Amino acid sequence: MSLYKLNNKTLYKKLYKGLSNENVSIKDSSIWLKYGNIPAIREGDALCFLQDKNIFLGEPKRCPHCGEAYKTVDHLAYKCEKMLGTDYTRRHNEVLKCIHLLMCNKYGIKSTKKLRNHLV
Repeated sequence: MSLYKLNNKTLYKKLYKGLSNENVSIKDSSIWLKYGNIPAIREGDALCFLQDKNIFLGEPKRCPHCGEAYKTVDHLAYKCEKMLGTDYTRRHNEVLKCIHLLMCNKYGIKSTKKLRNHLV
């Protein structure tokens, strides 16, 4: 595919636009995809510029849950007040359920292969 055609696609247009920004590192922007352990403090340095922008293409929209902030990865993952009591708690409980199942299987307390059937 030619560079001209790529530059006309929304996803690639954001990439090429980001290349001209001195605060954006294409290499560093993809590190979290490989390692998944970028600390939150580095995210503020625009290391995750591409991934954050690529998830929500098009015009900036308000958060569908609270309607106050813009819909960004950072807001949805850590800051949305409406999600704090429901989605975050559910996600937290699912992680604990998974850890509990692994511990039960490891120490022979209870042997279950399916997470959905496991009760804590």
